[in-house]
Amino acid sequence: MSDEDAFDSDHMQCRHCGKWIYVDSPQCPSCKNYTSDLGEFDSAPRSDQRLPLIWVIAGWLALIGMVVPIVLAVYYHFRR
Repeated sequence: MSDEDAFDSDHMQCRHCGKWIYVDSPQCPSCKNYTSDLGEFDSAPRSDQRLPLIWVIAGWLALIGMVVPIVLAVYYHFRR
C-alpha cells in the first residue's frame, strides 16, 4: 500500500471548497461547511421517525390532566 492510497482512504474532498479533509470530519476546517446533509444535527433523530401514537395520546392526556385542575381552580375562585 502506497502513501497515496492511505491518503485517499483516510481523506476526501470537501463538496463545497474542494480541500482535502478527513473522512469522518463533521465539518470542513477550511470553509466551515458541514460534510453531511444533516449539518450540525448529524446525531439528532431523523424527522421522518415519528413518535408512536401511544406517546402522542399520553402527552395530550398529561397536558389535559395539568390544565383542567388549573382552569377549575380559577373558575371556582372567581365564582365566589
